[in-house]
Amino acid sequence: MMVLGFWLELLEYAQTLGLSDVMSGLWGNVYYIITFQAGWNTILHVMWLLLFYKWIRMFVNHIRAQGLLRGPIGLVLNLILAPIPTVLRCIVLPFLRWWVFLV
Repeated sequence: MMVLGFWLELLEYAQTLGLSDVMSGLWGNVYYIITFQAGWNTILHVMWLLLFYKWIRMFVNHIRAQGLLRGPIGLVLNLILAPIPTVLRCIVLPFLRWWVFLV
């Protein structure tokens, strides 16, 4: 009985957060895709979801293959440090081109 009370209290709290609206929206999208109400867009939605699933699965497998110690380090390197050279190139390259053009 205590577990039921806990779940009812948790459900009341979730309703105050607006999670029921989010869940009904997600269920509406799932129902929209499953029943093919979107026509060809249903197939496109599924293809996008499969692509994102593939990317996430590949990333998780990559981090998991690195091991317990190198996994968190790889996570930080891939998500935080790896984009830095690209961002720096995007910032520096216009000024570098301008300098080379003038010299």
